[in-house]
Amino acid sequence: MARRAAEALLVLGFLFLPLTASSFLVPESRRRSGETGDEVLGIALGATHSCIAAVHRDGSIEIVPDDRGNRVTPAWVAFIDDGERLVGEAARDQYAANPNRTIYGARRILGRRFSDADLQQDVETLPYAVVDRDGMPYVRVDVGEDDVRLLSPVEITAAVFADMMDRAAAHLGRKVTRAVLTVPAHYTDAQMYATKEAGILAGLDVLRLVRDPVAAAIANGLDKHRGDPRNMLVFDLGGSTLDVAVLTLDEGVFETMASRSDAHLGGDDFDRRLAGYFAELFQRKHGRDVTGDGHAMQRLLRECERAKRALSDHDQHQVGVEVKALLDGVDLSETLTRELFEELNQDLFLKTMAPLNKAMEDAELEKGDIHDVILVGGGSRIPMVQQLVKDYFDGKEPVNVDGINPDEAVAYGAAVQGSHLTGHHDDDDKVFFGIVDVPQPAIGIEAADGAMVKLIRRDAGYPAKGTHVITTYWDKRTTMAVKVYEGDRTEVKDNRLLCQLDLSEIPPASIWNWGRRDIEVTIEVDQAGTIHAEATDKASGKSANTSYGYHHRRLSQEEIDAMMREADEFARDAKARLEAYVHSIKETLAAAGDMELEEKRRGEVEGEVMAVSKWLDGNTENAEEGDYEKKLWELQGICDPVISAMQTRLGGGLDDYEDEL
Repeated sequence: MARRAAEALLVLGFLFLPLTASSFLVPESRRRSGETGDEVLGIALGATHSCIAAVHRDGSIEIVPDDRGNRVTPAWVAFIDDGERLVGEAARDQYAANPNRTIYGARRILGRRFSDADLQQDVETLPYAVVDRDGMPYVRVDVGEDDVRLLSPVEITAAVFADMMDRAAAHLGRKVTRAVLTVPAHYTDAQMYATKEAGILAGLDVLRLVRDPVAAAIANGLDKHRGDPRNMLVFDLGGSTLDVAVLTLDEGVFETMASRSDAHLGGDDFDRRLAGYFAELFQRKHGRDVTGDGHAMQRLLRECERAKRALSDHDQHQVGVEVKALLDGVDLSETLTRELFEELNQDLFLKTMAPLNKAMEDAELEKGDIHDVILVGGGSRIPMVQQLVKDYFDGKEPVNVDGINPDEAVAYGAAVQGSHLTGHHDDDDKVFFGIVDVPQPAIGIEAADGAMVKLIRRDAGYPAKGTHVITTYWDKRTTMAVKVYEGDRTEVKDNRLLCQLDLSEIPPASIWNWGRRDIEVTIEVDQAGTIHAEATDKASGKSANTSYGYHHRRLSQEEIDAMMREADEFARDAKARLEAYVHSIKETLAAAGDMELEEKRRGEVEGEVMAVSKWLDGNTENAEEGDYEKKLWELQGICDPVISAMQTRLGGGLDDYEDEL
């Protein structure tokens, strides 16, 4: 709960800052409503590269290339002297000559505080300046003509999203705004909010956020599994990061069992290792130091990346490494074999196994418990990486679906999710699976005493469904209102009213069953986050129903965070009251000593106190205010009658408990 509160405060910290300067990188006109196509986009923003998939009107999905025909594009933004902004390949091409004004890896600083230890480690390796502004990281950059600006990570990410939108529009022939965005498995709530804000800032209608490993599983068709729970391991080796996640699919719901990452291990490390080797070879042969020339090193790195990709083809075992006039007019012309490539990077390959081992340990699963292994990211194309993962799972072959490339799988899976959300698939083919995106409060109804009866718990994921039967006695009403609320407090007056169901023309309850009436209330939240509520009088069959759209019910991020912080605070207070009561009972029993007390009754009290103590000592991280209050009421009902008989002689042990509160 403390972590949730801290993340909520972090969300508040960045939600309003980026938009103050947003018109510079992303004009306001982009976010104005206008005519758009029926298509939907799946966008995967990686630490180094981005990929976009489009769902056509007929439901087919394709990867959208950039203007150079590349299906995966660098997530880079750069500024040049005339004030022009470059994104993608064009930004990376000029990096060597303009490193201080070329921004990459914005995903690493997105949604973090400047004081974050991991961020500080990353900042030391970046060529551009990251500065502290009100506790949040901003990039200081000269955008041209001596115009120095502070750009937020949200704004920079929005520029990448905007470029991807433009790429899709150029390819499809019309503007498309609806999109599903992906985020890493380890992203916090604050980072997820920041990603969504960047999408909105770019002019996207963000339908959903999906975790990268879940999107990869969907792309490979594993979401269609029904039956017993299925365990999956997703091994995602990208350009600069390695993410390993263990998922379980059970009854259509994906749950992340464990995730581990190495934020400084990826395909770029293999490229740098190769470049270092050939730079040293070049110096030995020609007496020239390539490492001292940024432009030459950048050209060498690009050639090493090309060679690495060529060797990732299983039929390719040798490739030429050629750079014309690398330095001082001298050419580089060498040969790289797969054997040499693997030898140079052996320690890095072995290093990829550490997050895999840790993720399996965290999930408390054995190798044989994993049903499916999914390889994602460009780095997973490397034969040695594939072999190491295969050997780890005792020869188990990774999932291999024709037409799904590892570095495109996440975007493809996001597009599949988008197709379901927007109805591009026939209902018979529609696959429903639960995904928790950004945090959402509980949804429930009002009980007769004003209590909140929660039908769908906080962060349950979508789709979700809950049913509760309201029972009344001696009820002569012919109309009844059922109110639906959103919030995590125990009383509806402290939560937010969403909608109301009005049952009418229901017959008075029969006197033959003590005037009892049963009203069954069902609340369902669909994939798009829309609430469907229905109330039915079980005796007469009369019913009322309503739907309440996600975007209509959506609180501001500030309101959601405030509600959750408040709910957590009340939960902590309720826990403290329960702990104090338990402590008081224990002290009262100890003070009683050998006082005459019916052994059976004393044993009952001691047993209940021990059970509640054990519950408190266990995992109560997800316990809510109502859970603690229920335990307290139950314990008081058993203990108070027994203890009250002892209070006079003990001097009021329970009065001390009241004083503590």
